Amino acid sequence: LNALKLNSTREYIKHRLHVAGGDPDLFNEEAINTVFEYSGGIPRLINILCENTLFSAFLMKTKNITSQLVLEVAEDFGLMPAEKVMAEESEE
Repeated sequence: LNALKLNSTREYIKHRLHVAGGDPDLFNEEAINTVFEYSGGIPRLINILCENTLFSAFLMKTKNITSQLVLEVAEDFGLMPAEKVMAEESEE
């Protein structure tokens, strides 16, 4: 699959939550933007980042998926914003 654009990433996350029987609005808009920023729109990375963010939220007993929570999970995985990764690759 090709990388998704921001709008497609938003719809993808909402669709996956709906199909799983969850609240499609669980991730607020800023959280979706952060998922997009750190996944670069790559579906596999979107899935991994969202799944682990949901797991972290469960452990924290919160249903409030914020940008800060997504960012913490991304950093735990050693992910960098996609733009930064592409910039570093072009310098090599």
